[in-house]
Amino acid sequence: MPEGIIDGTSQFRVVPSGPHQGATIRVVGEGFGANRTLSLSLGSTSLGAIQTGGAGRFVHTTEVPLAAPAARVDFALSDELGNTLQKQVRIAEPRERSGIIAPPPPPAEGQRLSADDVPAQIVGGETVTLAGTAKPGADILVTLKHPLDYAISVSALVAASDGTWSRSVSTQSSWSQGRYTAVVNDGSSEISRSWDLESGLPISIQPRKFVYEPGETIVFAGTAQPGMDLEAVLENPQGTSVYEDIIAVGETGTVSFEIPTRTPYARGTYVMFLSQGLEESISFVGLGARPEVPFVVDMDKLNYASSETATISISGRPESSATLVVVHPSTHNEKARLPIELDLEGNYVHMLGLSEFARGIYAATAYYGNNSADRTFTVGLQPNAGQMTLSTTKTLYTPGELVTVLGVSARAQALVDLSLASPSGEVTREAQTFTTAGSKFTGSFFVRSSPEPGLWTVTATSGTQSATTSFEVAVEVTAGMTMHIEEVMSVVGTAVQIRGDGALGGQTVRITVTHENGETIFEQDARSTGDGVFSAEWVVPRNQYPGEYTIRASDAEGSAEATYTVG
Repeated sequence: MPEGIIDGTSQFRVVPSGPHQGATIRVVGEGFGANRTLSLSLGSTSLGAIQTGGAGRFVHTTEVPLAAPAARVDFALSDELGNTLQKQVRIAEPRERSGIIAPPPPPAEGQRLSADDVPAQIVGGETVTLAGTAKPGADILVTLKHPLDYAISVSALVAASDGTWSRSVSTQSSWSQGRYTAVVNDGSSEISRSWDLESGLPISIQPRKFVYEPGETIVFAGTAQPGMDLEAVLENPQGTSVYEDIIAVGETGTVSFEIPTRTPYARGTYVMFLSQGLEESISFVGLGARPEVPFVVDMDKLNYASSETATISISGRPESSATLVVVHPSTHNEKARLPIELDLEGNYVHMLGLSEFARGIYAATAYYGNNSADRTFTVGLQPNAGQMTLSTTKTLYTPGELVTVLGVSARAQALVDLSLASPSGEVTREAQTFTTAGSKFTGSFFVRSSPEPGLWTVTATSGTQSATTSFEVAVEVTAGMTMHIEEVMSVVGTAVQIRGDGALGGQTVRITVTHENGETIFEQDARSTGDGVFSAEWVVPRNQYPGEYTIRASDAEGSAEATYTVG
């Protein structure tokens, strides 16, 4: 097949996954040829052309025809050579607008501010039109608020001579899912309208609530690319990793996982970093306090040659300002200082030339208000640490614990590669670090939630020199599996939380949901913790068949069942 169009790496999805007749949808694709034209169709109905970008990706907005059948139908993408890629989607009948916030009661005499209904749910990147009435000539402020209640934008307008007003609010495809609110104020009264935003991004995972108390279990849920492992890393307010795991994502793309917290955990904003291949996502949650949108500084790699250009990526609250400073920590010599302003999606990228940077260790720091965020990078370091010794702070670990690696080398300011191997010899993690001016180096690895028990090995390599150390991973086995379920309302539909304990510690628990007619409509693998606790989430589509469903959890030694009824 000629390069460039549809091949084995091409894939696309429809958001939302169960649209209704007449709904606005987004078609998100990747793995196609760069700058190519594709044709989109629904059954025999053409939905127009799609242009891919330079990376072979696209995000396309269109509508499901009102005449589309309320049944399972094929969305198809065709390229210039006639190659076709299909995805079957169930189309539902138009749903009632029960999720729309009702308009307020009639205003009192002389107070005529009103606002029309808005859609209950939209997809990121779409525009929401706000409209209503007010006193003719009244000055009106429209404030768009994030789910965390901070203002994203504020715009002013004047009511027309007949008292009507309108304002279009544009959302961004990169915004996190959640409930957004537009507050309309005419100086004497205030009205709000809210809608749930569903992300069209490949990874869209958020905490079930934004604030947890120390000792509670944080629950993250959402969607990711089906059939691909998801890497999750949670950092505390000081930027230190407190959780790390690889999460298996099933064919539905639905993800749910839990992170127990401990009372000594620091209060503040925790940042969750998620990645699948080249796709990355960031979300945040508050522990003991309402979270603030943090600044995050990232580099495209650790070590650079002086002939290279470093890419510094900064994210935070949209349209916020900061100062970026690059400094040599040991000499306090500033190499760069510049004011920056994040864009509408909360991002800023700076290309830093390194031709005048001497060999050494540097820090890129973004200062915003009384806070700061930084990232360390090196220039000109080589893998020549010489003879090394290596150790861990403990010799016995359990699932979920942090393994801290300590090393001493013969030479300062040299690159060191660290690797972690399982008892069977599989290298499961790799990282790069460097020796300090005092010829010391550190690293860390988390014991996964489902590790192979036995003797694990850490290897440090620098040029021709290497050193190793080992530690034991013990996994407890708890018998007698139990399970319970609960439901909450989510952006997509009813989210059934499946929780249980008594599974084999640190092992895979298979979750299945089966209709009373025998059809299995949901499957997902959950990873139990070291003490046998497991969880999963089944989001019930609004158009799901009514009836009784059996939810079953099973591992190698036991199983548990519960039932759930869809009315």
